[in-house]
Amino acid sequence: MAFKILFPDGIIDRSVLWGISGESPCWSDAVAFLTGARLQYGNLGFFKDKRYSHAIVLYREDTKVAVLATWKEGINNIPGEPVMLPGKVTWLPKVTMKDVEALKAVVKKAGAIQRLSKSTHALSAMAHINDILEHPLEESYQAKVIENFKWEDWIDPAKTLAKPTSAATRA
Repeated sequence: MAFKILFPDGIIDRSVLWGISGESPCWSDAVAFLTGARLQYGNLGFFKDKRYSHAIVLYREDTKVAVLATWKEGINNIPGEPVMLPGKVTWLPKVTMKDVEALKAVVKKAGAIQRLSKSTHALSAMAHINDILEHPLEESYQAKVIENFKWEDWIDPAKTLAKPTSAATRA
């Protein structure tokens, strides 16, 4: 959805993309893959504000346009993770936040039953992913242009490299 905003002609140029994600490898790896951004190039960052940890920002360097993309309320299933844009799903997810919280409580109480927790959690996650993929992307996710975007305002400076590789040397 962010790519549709940043590249309305449908031709995505990864050489002009920067990205910000949460610290989880799931998110940062996905942003790096989609954009080509890397910590060592100085164009991949982690959110300063931890509330955004399950959102991403894609920034198009040549047009100076940044887009915040995130899930809609209703498919977010990580307790304590807020939804950072106002949209809500209009369909009923098969795996709800209450289901996830109940599963996590059972797993936490069981403690030593690691295999059960991992396999049950994986099945729940797969059911959730398949449920989302059965709907058009716009019904589950949302994106918005960030006005007056400044990279430094959004990234955690403690998680950057002191001397990133320049764009000229990475080519």
